[in-house]
Amino acid sequence: MFINETPLFDYVYGELSKELHDFEEFDSESKQSSLIENPKYSDAEQLAARLISGFEELPRRYQFTFKLNSELSAHFHGHEYKLTDSVRLIRPNAEFTELFPLVSGIPGRDRWLHGGGLLGLVGPKELTGDSLYLQVESHGFVGKWTSTTPEESAVSVLKSVLGTCLAVRAFRQRYVYSPTTIKQRAYIHEWRDNRWRLYDSIELDESVSNIISELVLDDLDGTIDNDQKKRAFLTNRLKLLERAWSDEAINERILLAGKWLLDSYSGKNELLSFVQATVALEILLGEKTVSDLIGLGELLRNRCAYLVGKTHAQRNEILDDFKKIYEIRSKIVHRGKDRLKRHEKDLLYTLRWLVSRVIQEELERIERNA
Repeated sequence: MFINETPLFDYVYGELSKELHDFEEFDSESKQSSLIENPKYSDAEQLAARLISGFEELPRRYQFTFKLNSELSAHFHGHEYKLTDSVRLIRPNAEFTELFPLVSGIPGRDRWLHGGGLLGLVGPKELTGDSLYLQVESHGFVGKWTSTTPEESAVSVLKSVLGTCLAVRAFRQRYVYSPTTIKQRAYIHEWRDNRWRLYDSIELDESVSNIISELVLDDLDGTIDNDQKKRAFLTNRLKLLERAWSDEAINERILLAGKWLLDSYSGKNELLSFVQATVALEILLGEKTVSDLIGLGELLRNRCAYLVGKTHAQRNEILDDFKKIYEIRSKIVHRGKDRLKRHEKDLLYTLRWLVSRVIQEELERIERNA
């Protein structure tokens, strides 16, 4: 699906909105008027023919570039690490910044691209090697003021990558208090006339922006204590992560669970975070035909214990924790709770750890079967 469930409407709306915005033909203060009253759109038949032709020429090709926490760049070895042909981590060099400029040459577009408002004063003018970026290629159509499949897919990939990085302990969350949230922006380049042209930018929501700013390299509780070890460790973790992307169809559950795990870390509502983490486990371990017979909670409980636990004592501890976790989940979903008590917050941390351990075990299984 190149656009979404209402493709023609969203294409026409998004395409015209983009033109009006880029070329400053839209005035929110003016009275309501028909589009064809604008001299540039006065020929309705010609406009309709142009839009239909553009719709038939889809899909278009885009690159979404997401900036990660700048602290990660220092430990990233090399210029590029490809997870798939369409997903890669980048530390920009001169060639890359020339290939993906952050100026379009269209004044109305450039004024708003970096979050600078009418004056266009905020934001970078190029992608720099001081930061690490995740770049995702997507095909379809991206318009203005309408969310379409390429954008939604790219953000979903971002969450899957970051969530899986948390699971394999490549990254950890370092809480930083800030009275305000600076929303992150993703830059969108379109392949046109045999080169990448800056097309637009999107603002990520507050929860995603927060978690991006809080993710730093996991030093395994201080045991990785110098730059050489940190670079080697990150490279090792990325190789592990690459397994999850080696075949997206086969490993769909891991990637989807990574997305839900990230959501569990990024939100401020602990009740919702608890449910999101249990959903991640259900994605990894659930199987509807079997769960209908023996119950989903009991199925997950046993699978998790025997996948993660290495000794009889560990399995019993996991079985006990899992029973408590599902009792809390049931209270949240079926009865409603206003907050998590202290011991329940501890179980949220245990739950996230279990999700991470299951993902790690699944990745090890993929390597053994390769």
